[in-house]
This record gives sequence, C-alpha cells and structure tokens, in this order.
Amino acid sequence: MSYSNTKTRTTYRASSHPKWQRANPNSRPAALDIPISIIVQPALTFHALCELRDQITTQVYNLDQHQDQEQEYQDQLLFREALNQEVRRCTPKLVWMRGVNQPIEKVLPTQHACIDPKQVTQLEGILSPETLRRTFISIQALMTQIQDDITPRCN
Repeated sequence: MSYSNTKTRTTYRASSHPKWQRANPNSRPAALDIPISIIVQPALTFHALCELRDQITTQVYNLDQHQDQEQEYQDQLLFREALNQEVRRCTPKLVWMRGVNQPIEKVLPTQHACIDPKQVTQLEGILSPETLRRTFISIQALMTQIQDDITPRCN
C-alpha cells in the first residue's frame, strides 16, 4: 500500500510495556530488548480513509477470485475489517444519537503502522508472520499485537 506523503519511522521495545517492567529482569528473555523499527504512515483524512476502505474492499474481492494468494488475502481481510472499525469510530454521530445541545465531535483517523520490512528477517522467530506482513490501523494496535506475539514465547 502506498501513500502520497512521506513516512515516519519510530522504534518500539517490547520491554517498555508495563507488564515487563514488573517482571524480574533476570528472567526476561532477550527478545524483549530488541528495538523494533516501525514505519508510521501520515494520518489520513476521513474522506481518504473511506476511499482506502473502498480500495481495499475491491482488492479483497479480486484476491478472493485467486485463492493461490491465501496469505495476502487474509492480511487484506483483516486490514479491511480494521478499516471498517476505524471508519465507524470516526463517523460523526447523527443528530438523534447526540445528547441535547451536544456539539458534533470530530474524531480523527489514526496513523497506520507496520514493521519495517528491512527488519522482518531479524524478527521471524519472535513475531508471527501475520504481524510481520500486515499494516495495522494504529501504532497502538501494532504494539498490542507485538505483545500478544511475545507473551506466549516468554512464558
């Protein structure tokens, strides 16, 4: 997926999660201290988010016709569902759904994030293949998935 604006990079260490801060430092696996490079896309407008959702829906339909690309199909399906949830979250409430004299809330879409493809081979044994391939709807969603992938390997 490509965006017209530039990308930003950041890093995340799984050991910075509060769950691991409470753990005994001697019993923590070294995988927690690997800095994970994350590519963050610029935040989209609501209109651009809706267009991206429609585009991904079309791609999912086209991939459904070619079942030989199962991994890509599953990734696109998950991303489409996340986009649908994000569109629902950002859609302004209708007048009858708001309270009396309550102004229209403007909820902005989040920045999409993925793991840097240059680091995928380093993280192959630590994170699931889906996490390494997918684009996530937000940085928070990606960090949550990283924690979910690391937790079973550390217990």
